[in-house]
Amino acid sequence: QRQYRMTHNTDTNQIMIAGWLIPVLDVLFINGGFWFSYYIRYELGWPYAVDPQFDAPFYPYVPYSLLLTGLCLVTYRLNDLYRASPPRNLLREAYRIFNGTTVSIVLVMAVTFVIQPLVYSRGMLILADFVIVLLLSAIRLGHRIVQAYLYRRGIGVKRVLVVGAGESGRAVMRGILASPRLGLQIAGYVDDDPAKGDGSIGRIKGLGGLDQLSGVISDQDIDEVIVTLPWMYHRKIIQIVDECERKNVRVLVVP
Repeated sequence: QRQYRMTHNTDTNQIMIAGWLIPVLDVLFINGGFWFSYYIRYELGWPYAVDPQFDAPFYPYVPYSLLLTGLCLVTYRLNDLYRASPPRNLLREAYRIFNGTTVSIVLVMAVTFVIQPLVYSRGMLILADFVIVLLLSAIRLGHRIVQAYLYRRGIGVKRVLVVGAGESGRAVMRGILASPRLGLQIAGYVDDDPAKGDGSIGRIKGLGGLDQLSGVISDQDIDEVIVTLPWMYHRKIIQIVDECERKNVRVLVVP
């Protein structure tokens, strides 16, 4: 499946989800996971009971919870977890969460090594690593389940127009049809070859030539345009991008 390069107009819904909702949930669940790790270690005494002389309330750990939260947000962003793009494989995303969380936990341990706090549990921090990874992975899984449910009912689905019905265009259309999780519906395609532009590819209809692009975008309520023309037509590609900009339609160019 080819990777698409965005050239204009990032999708508003993706910005909303990736830009603030997921990070906000991450903040809540990182702190919640840290507290739950304290509860497991100190209150439940797992994996073994805490010696009474080392027993401690939660409030001395609050600064470390906040420090961990900040470090996690930085490492998650460095691991590209908050980008506005088609969702990646869940296991790959969980690995990135684990990588970012583990690095953050190690940094918190380094801080405690320097300042030597009176209240400190290395076992609790290790436990927090796994609890936070599980919670944040569950957030991503829940988001996918809800999104798939909405897509099946046509909510949030974007209508896509493919420009070019050559090999690249056909590959893009096959990729979209094989990936309903992307939330994309192919409205049709345009191509300057009359045999293609006025015909159809399977159940996907040709909607005319490139000169009809503006009218097709309006008539078909197009949300996104994917350009699959060879780079030798770079001037035509620039014209298409400009037209999509005037129509306030997102345009992607297959590299």
